[in-house]
Amino acid sequence: MSKGSKTVCRHAVAAAAIIAAAFLGGCRSNQPSGPMVFAPTDGELRPASLEYATLARTHNARVAQLDRLWGRAHVRMAWIDEEGDRQEDGGEGHLQWRRPAMALSLGKLGEPFVWIGMDASRFWLLSRRDDVAQVGTHASITLDEASRLGLPVPPAELPPMMGLAALPEPGTRNEPTVHEDPASGRIGVQLPRREGGYWQLEFDPERLHLVRVAMVSEDGFELLTSDLTDYERIRPRGGEETEVPTRVLVLDPRSGAELSLSLGSVDDGWAGRRNKLPDAAFDFESLVELQGPFEVVDLDAPAG
Repeated sequence: MSKGSKTVCRHAVAAAAIIAAAFLGGCRSNQPSGPMVFAPTDGELRPASLEYATLARTHNARVAQLDRLWGRAHVRMAWIDEEGDRQEDGGEGHLQWRRPAMALSLGKLGEPFVWIGMDASRFWLLSRRDDVAQVGTHASITLDEASRLGLPVPPAELPPMMGLAALPEPGTRNEPTVHEDPASGRIGVQLPRREGGYWQLEFDPERLHLVRVAMVSEDGFELLTSDLTDYERIRPRGGEETEVPTRVLVLDPRSGAELSLSLGSVDDGWAGRRNKLPDAAFDFESLVELQGPFEVVDLDAPAG
């Protein structure tokens, strides 16, 4: 993927892309990252009485039932523009998830103008505002390159921010240590990120719901945070009843951007015999043909 020195600010389109995983982009600033994470004011973190095996089994059992999700998405977003003024926008659409693929259509008054998605190997962004369809591979995008596209994170790292990723199985060589925050009582674990730094996951101590996710830099500062609330019960077809967060609040401490994503009518994507998660929803070429015409931009193509 070609590199450029100038950050691309695409507020409406970038924010829509972020919605797919409850993020908001906007212009990056050169200010320091957010505060140190999970640091109580009354002392160091203490080991939790809860064993990691219990936490992992509980969380993973919930996530295992969430291979398919469909919901109506209502989004409110805010960011600071290049002049330093606060801007707000919003929209409605549908969020579709069929592990490991994700898709989101976003628009107003029932007319979508942005389609965002990813499958196991690629991600894409289609915009009716400029009739451009961008596509690239997960393997070739870094955190900085994602930022230049208006995405604060490589798309493959979106599911962890939404609580859709499983914890490592107990008994593995690098099993995380479970800690407790004396101030909040929350249970926390840290997991490494492929680009360095780590994920900080915080769980409610009673129901072991994942309630906060932070992407943390190697020097221990927050890059992005996600608060997950309003868990609702769903029963997937052929599965067991489980719970899914239906409200996500995402903050970018560096740019001051924030986004609120609310999901309604959440189910497993089945309406009787009708499949609300068809293959075409997660296929770039099918989307371009159905929603086009678009100018297709291959983000992996060499700069010419």
